[in-house]
Parts: sequence; structure tokens; C-alpha cells
Amino acid sequence: MTTAKKEDIPLNDQEIVYRFQQMREAQMAYTQKIAELQGDIEEHRIVVETLSKTPKDRKCFRLVGDVLMERTVAEILPAVEQNKAQIEMMHKQLSTKLEEHNKQLTAFQEKHKIRVRN
Repeated sequence: MTTAKKEDIPLNDQEIVYRFQQMREAQMAYTQKIAELQGDIEEHRIVVETLSKTPKDRKCFRLVGDVLMERTVAEILPAVEQNKAQIEMMHKQLSTKLEEHNKQLTAFQEKHKIRVRN
């Protein structure tokens, strides 16, 4: 008994359109999440820039989940910088995934001769 790959099974027109729509929706979801992360990175950059100019012993507040925490700038600044670094890493990973997804989408589109009408 032979096993056929998922890509080798011929698709009918409806299946092709459905799969293409799913791929486009995933592409939009990646793009939206990347844009959201870019906004978060910018917000963190502004906070880091502002706190860097502030005396280290000054009291400041940080919202963690639903809890407002009172700490000093010296305690909060490293945490904000770490969060920013993690967000930047997620942004980079999602950008890489989006590039891979775009290649797959283009290959699928060319394979099935799909043209998008605007």
C-alpha cells in the first residue's frame, strides 16, 4: 500500500480556493500581530528612554496584569528593558514566519494559477 503526500492529492476548485483563503487569513493574522508588536516595542522604547533620564531612587508605578506595583526606577527599568528585548525577539520570529508563509502562499498561488482580483 502506498502513502500519498497531502500535496500530491489533487484538489478540486473549491478546496483550492478554501485553502488559499485560509493561507491569506493566516498572512493577515501574522501581519496584524507584527504591527501590534511594533507598537509595543515603540511604547517600551519611550518608557526606557524616559526612565533612563529619571533618578534611580525615584518612586514609579508599573502595571503588571491587573496589579499596580510601586517600585523604584532602578527596580523597574531592567524589567522593562527585558520585556522590550523579549518583544523584539518575538517580532523577529514572527517576521521570519511571515516571510516563510509568504513564500508558501506564492508557491501555492503559482502552482494553482490563482489570480487575485482587487
